[in-house]
Amino acid sequence: MRIGITADLHFGIDPWVDRHVARFIDQTVGPARLDLLVVAGDVAESVGLAPDRVGSRHEALLSRLRAACACPIAFCAGNHDLWTLEPELDSRAIYERRLAEVAARSGTTYLDSRNLIVNDLAVVGCYGHFDHSLRVPALRLHGEPVTVEHYRRQTPPGYSEPVWMDGRHIRWAWDDAAACEWICSRGRERMEQALADTRHVLFVSHGVPRNEVNGHCGGKDPVSLFLNAFSGTARLEEIVRLAVSRGAEVLSVSGHTHKAVARTRIAEAEYLNVGGTYGAPRLEVVQFPGVSAARAESPAAGAEPGPAPRDASGETTK
Repeated sequence: MRIGITADLHFGIDPWVDRHVARFIDQTVGPARLDLLVVAGDVAESVGLAPDRVGSRHEALLSRLRAACACPIAFCAGNHDLWTLEPELDSRAIYERRLAEVAARSGTTYLDSRNLIVNDLAVVGCYGHFDHSLRVPALRLHGEPVTVEHYRRQTPPGYSEPVWMDGRHIRWAWDDAAACEWICSRGRERMEQALADTRHVLFVSHGVPRNEVNGHCGGKDPVSLFLNAFSGTARLEEIVRLAVSRGAEVLSVSGHTHKAVARTRIAEAEYLNVGGTYGAPRLEVVQFPGVSAARAESPAAGAEPGPAPRDASGETTK
């Protein structure tokens, strides 16, 4: 099975980025002849849109991807997908409802709502958010210890303004730890559901599950050490460990940090960070051992077609 992985397309952030995304779809994604495409969050931007238009750029991009590649497409949320400045529409409503509606209209699967089963592969997803569990212990910057309050304000010592913008643009009633707990507990439930049916799992998250796959070299930029706390959450790694403990073969893919990390095996699971950034999207094409392809290239006359991709409810995808 040829699985395409991308992330951090940020469609709609500006026309220059959009032109590069369109070229990426036409020249890279389309010709790749994929059996499955997953987008590991930060699909598109909605800041500046009226509340009733939030999700329209997501739908336009996902529909274009559908037209370019004749295979199932699944995506999880990213932090930018949840950004809003509108008091009438908070980030939880976007996360729970609006992105699921976008998926239904575009014929794709929203992995923060349901799993996708393609033959004997379960595609399980979880945005993750962050709870500072991946922070560097006992970190000091500009001669000062970094405290919980620095992380809460997203502003390291020596800075007067936040270096991480989610605090301004993600608007919901939770604090970060509560949001992370709730989001990842739902991801764990979806993993439990998947493990009832298969032992082959593609786990798609936006944030990274462990620091080995965040792609940053903190020694060159001390602020990147601070940003480890916002690169993902160890809660995602707990979901990976659950699958491993049940004997599943797991490939965990993520994005978010805009730094690619090649596929690597750590403690009985495989990890990959696809990388890619504004105007420079990337596609990683991977094989999943032991999983047959969803597409029948040229079935023999009279042969029965292979099983159609379906979501966790058992419905076939469009």
